Amino acid sequence: MLLGASLVCGLAARGEEPPPIIQPGAPGEPGRRLSAEEASDLAGILFTQADVKFMQGMIRHHAQALAMTALVEARSESEDMRVLAQRIELSQRDEIEMMEEWLRSNGQEVEVVASGAHYGHDEALMPGMLTAEEMSRLEAARGVEFDRLFLELMIAHHRGALVMVEDLLSNEGAAQESTVFAFTSDVTADQSMEIDRMAAMLTGLSTDPRVGLDSGFRDAGEAALHLELVASLPKPAGFFAPDSPAGLPIPPEKKDEETDEDPYQASEAAAEPDGEEAKEPVKGVTEEMEKRKE
Repeated sequence: MLLGASLVCGLAARGEEPPPIIQPGAPGEPGRRLSAEEASDLAGILFTQADVKFMQGMIRHHAQALAMTALVEARSESEDMRVLAQRIELSQRDEIEMMEEWLRSNGQEVEVVASGAHYGHDEALMPGMLTAEEMSRLEAARGVEFDRLFLELMIAHHRGALVMVEDLLSNEGAAQESTVFAFTSDVTADQSMEIDRMAAMLTGLSTDPRVGLDSGFRDAGEAALHLELVASLPKPAGFFAPDSPAGLPIPPEKKDEETDEDPYQASEAAAEPDGEEAKEPVKGVTEEMEKRKE
């Protein structure tokens, strides 16, 4: 629409008759011919109040992610964790600056997030954000325990950002402004990839020896071997089986004495008649054959 309006203005300046600009009507309704001025006005898509609230909320959401990544250096011994934290910090700090600038340029309030305020009041939390209790647990953890907890909480945090984008898009007319539209697309793509990356890192930290076993989809023998291995190992915390509530390996089922015999032989024995009933048919056939011979 903006390109069309510019073209109309250019042709008008040269004294040429511009082509008409038609605004499509609603379903079943005719279109409407627009002037160059009307087309220019329609080209400027404005933001909505839902866009403003999204940007303000996402600033608080990102600020907590920065508070989480700030804990990594002193608590983790993993270089991979440090690289991950640095990647998250750089991207989300840049996005915070972009969101603040967008709010200022559109005359909207920019909240100054004080240290600690972004996770101190649970009732004001955005989706996926840590509660005060969860943040305290993360601050107290060290080593592999910290790495595991950080990944679990940051995955949930990222998923919360995706929920925020979905909530925004559910509002009519929202995310149509170019900057907001581009930002929501980036959040969905980038944080989805980071969730997958963190999930793989979390799998590598699992103490459960069953993690990483191949399903044996193309090899039935491999699948059977892994099933036997899974059945023989102690179950992880929280696992419950009615026959083994303590999480111990479930013993194999005992065979009944009746099932110890060969099933093929058992079926043949069941099919064969016994006693005099078995002899009668044979005797009748023999007598008929003797009569024919005479």
